[in-house]
Amino acid sequence: MFQVRHKVTQHIFAMKVLKKKHVLAKNQVDCARVERNVMVKVHHPFLVGLKCAFQSKDKVGFCLAPAIAPSTTLSSPKVIGG
Repeated sequence: MFQVRHKVTQHIFAMKVLKKKHVLAKNQVDCARVERNVMVKVHHPFLVGLKCAFQSKDKVGFCLAPAIAPSTTLSSPKVIGG
């Protein structure tokens, strides 16, 4: 998990990155797919929501909107998007 900040909007997100070889080696493909589907469909103030999902040749990533109060201070995010 990484804390990231969108370059344009400055919104803060949590980014979960999974290595495909580890997902395949542990036979977790269905679990990763179910996790993604649940985050897309469930809308609740105490649960994170999926803002986007992406993949590269060797990784899968989920960008999540953190379920935190807007006044909460988060430290040193990485920058994404543009």
